[in-house]
Amino acid sequence: MGKINIIKKLSFTIVILLSSFLFIHIVNSQAELTSPTYKIVDPTVDSGGGRSESTSYSMLSSQGGALDDARLLSASYRIGSGFPNGIQANVPIFRCAESSTDSGSTNCINFPNANGAQGECGIPGCYDRFKVEINPSGNPIDTLYLVAIYNEDTNTQYFLQSDHTLDTTYDINDYMTICELEGKDTRTGSGCETGGDPNWDLSLQSSNVLNANANTNYTVKARALHGDFTESDWGSEAALTTESPTLVFDIDIGTTSAADTDGPYNISFGNLTAGVVNTPANQIWLDLGTNMQNGMTTYVKDLYTGLYNGTDTIPSQSEDLSVDAGSDGGFGLQIGSVAEDALGPLLEGTTYDLATNNIGTVTTSDTEIFSTDTLSTNVGPITNGRGGIILKALAVITTPGGVYTDTLTFTMIGNP
Repeated sequence: MGKINIIKKLSFTIVILLSSFLFIHIVNSQAELTSPTYKIVDPTVDSGGGRSESTSYSMLSSQGGALDDARLLSASYRIGSGFPNGIQANVPIFRCAESSTDSGSTNCINFPNANGAQGECGIPGCYDRFKVEINPSGNPIDTLYLVAIYNEDTNTQYFLQSDHTLDTTYDINDYMTICELEGKDTRTGSGCETGGDPNWDLSLQSSNVLNANANTNYTVKARALHGDFTESDWGSEAALTTESPTLVFDIDIGTTSAADTDGPYNISFGNLTAGVVNTPANQIWLDLGTNMQNGMTTYVKDLYTGLYNGTDTIPSQSEDLSVDAGSDGGFGLQIGSVAEDALGPLLEGTTYDLATNNIGTVTTSDTEIFSTDTLSTNVGPITNGRGGIILKALAVITTPGGVYTDTLTFTMIGNP
């Protein structure tokens, strides 16, 4: 018969070797085990395994962590004992996981702009991406981190890929350093400490989780790896909710950009004096904003292609009213001012980017008057854009009398 070995440890294994049968049994119990010679306190080995067959052997096994001790576990913490606990990386925690924060609510410390996630994506925040930052928790600079992202709405587990998109699987290439994950690590020698370092990346400092879903609840967690057999447990979870794609649009009428009015929106020229360029004191003010990555475009059109009295029209055309080349008067618009609080900038449509008594025509077709985009150094999202529009009209001696009116329509769309 085979030999029986009993080893004096915190848990024990009994191996019986027969000529054609191998039986392995690992104790799974929390009761104390005693014999005339030995006493084992709290053996707590997780169960698992089962029967396995080969051409020569049958094996019945129960598997688990032979050094686990239930007395060292709680709902929040675990104290490890024995190998490999002594060489494991420290469990990482998230400094922040944000999509809609502002300057007063952000916990992230490396946003390039000064207004949390809204400073990167515009108001009300990010809808297709977000930002995470890991607290290294004492791990060395070259420690690698795997980020898991759980979609609470679809119950789908994703992992952050090396290109910062999401997938349901991962490999070793998706473990990243702080530099690779966030584009900035202020520790000396990190390679992304300052703007002159090779791994400095402003885009990752802005947002480093891409192709997220809009209006979705996520939780994120991470684990650390610093060499073979050193991977930590998952750290605690952080939660966030992405925003929806948003366009912000408002019309005001007033003499300054401080105007804040409700409809109906009317501007009066008063009595037109023939041969004199007339400019109302009030302007049209548009509030424009978006969190869409490619920005927005705002268009204007009118009802009559000019000022109309029911019979005759003061035509709208692009010209210098001081010259009035057609000697038939005219009506049109010019942009008086543009501004924004952040991102953008707000761009002027070329038809109306004018000065003095030059006007741009309005017709029954949409003409671009304001926009943002992602070309050159422009940033598509914009926060609190404000555009002022001046109206000008000229009547001539042959202009028939009457009450002239027109209706302007402004339309804002998100850029694809």
